[in-house]
Amino acid sequence: MASRKSQSKPAATSQDTRKDYSIYVHIDGIRGAMPWRIDDYGDAGALSEADVREIAERAGLERRLIEDLSKRLGYCLDRDTSANFVEVHRATASVRGREILGDLKRRVGRVLSQFSKLEDGMDKLEPSFASEETSNSQLVEAKQLTADLAPSLRRLGQLLGSMDDRPGAAFDLSPRDKREVVDRRRLDVVMQCCATWKAANRELEYNTAPHGEQGQLVGQLADFVQSVVLKVTEPAQEIRGGTLRKDLDYCKSYPHADPWEDLDIEDTYFINPK
Repeated sequence: MASRKSQSKPAATSQDTRKDYSIYVHIDGIRGAMPWRIDDYGDAGALSEADVREIAERAGLERRLIEDLSKRLGYCLDRDTSANFVEVHRATASVRGREILGDLKRRVGRVLSQFSKLEDGMDKLEPSFASEETSNSQLVEAKQLTADLAPSLRRLGQLLGSMDDRPGAAFDLSPRDKREVVDRRRLDVVMQCCATWKAANRELEYNTAPHGEQGQLVGQLADFVQSVVLKVTEPAQEIRGGTLRKDLDYCKSYPHADPWEDLDIEDTYFINPK
């Protein structure tokens, strides 16, 4: 736990008030997200030719539709596509940042304490006995590494200590509320699959299996979406039935004014003044 002094809130000023706002940042690797194959796809598409042929034959769709889908999936899963925007509140990020700094300072203190014992032990060891010609090259290297590491560790402790009483010295840009963080890439992938399905003049319909896993979906649409998802995840993984049902319901109610929308957008920070 951070010290009382480090937890104390600095006196509010007009400048502090102006700086109290949220930003929306894009992050990947959020907890609960699918293991998407994120890459620099460009216009090449996320599906291989073999994948396109297999999915088209399985779903009974024209190959050109799956080729277009592959390209749009590439936009969804491109490394430069900003999809998962989460709110990060400045005041919260500042408090969390100071808490992390305090924790790191304590950890470095414990490391330095143990490192001092390591230094003492290394000082007692010699690579050879008296003037004997034989020498232990591994021990020579270990002693040198210890000597080289000492200044950096002590400097790290000094730097962390110097920031302990400075509000705004470091910010933790984790989501303001992790419960509200969703895997937006998943929804984008499902939406593009649904757009392809509708382009083939097919209805967005599914059924719930009477037996088996709770919430498991059956039907051509659900099978089509899952067959695509299996090709763009690593390791291959399907969307859970209950989650897919919610995503498909959203797609059914979504006004598809432009189902072929280019998702290859630039990374952006959005400012939301409080």
